[in-house]
Amino acid sequence: RPALPTPYQPPRSDAETRLVQIWEGLLGISPVGIHDDFFELGGHSLLGTRLLRQVEETSGLRLSLGQLFRMPTVAALAAELERSVGARRTPEPVEEDSVRPLRGGLGEGGLDIDLEELSDDAVGRLLASLAPEEVEV
Repeated sequence: RPALPTPYQPPRSDAETRLVQIWEGLLGISPVGIHDDFFELGGHSLLGTRLLRQVEETSGLRLSLGQLFRMPTVAALAAELERSVGARRTPEPVEEDSVRPLRGGLGEGGLDIDLEELSDDAVGRLLASLAPEEVEV
């Protein structure tokens, strides 16, 4: 660990722990604290790209290199990841007139379902159970 003015602070959450592990592996430095700056530790844009790819592989969330430049610490990036996860879980409000029934090959009436009453998982299972040629949205 290079001599840095920032005192070491260990990770406080799962997101911070995952990021610290990625940073330590890429930078070859241990320990990495949550307030250490990626670029002050020797990181650069190419390593940043690798870091973001690993973040996406482990979390499923895609961050940009610009976000890393704006949020170069584990704490800041973890907060952004946690905010993004929360945003993905919060559904966008749907206007009543934009809700249309799902029509399928189940007789002349098709399949009329109020999708707003179903969970995201239930909608996914429903759509996966229908053959593509049966679904007209």
